Amino acid sequence: MALRYSNINLNDADIHGGEEHDITLGVNWYIHQQLRLMFNYIYVVTDSNANDNGGVIGNDRPHIIQMRLQANF
Repeated sequence: MALRYSNINLNDADIHGGEEHDITLGVNWYIHQQLRLMFNYIYVVTDSNANDNGGVIGNDRPHIIQMRLQANF
């Protein structure tokens, strides 16, 4: 199991890119010595300055679920 907190601040002088905080909870399952299955749940918090013409909405609170299978050759 893993727990991670990350933060990025994109505000600087005349640039107001916003700030984001992420909390990640992860679980790894080692199916075999060379095969691993990974699950992550990520909760994201953005501030009101995290706006863009690309569709990012400030004060957004997305929930992300990720899954990955990794093989070591």
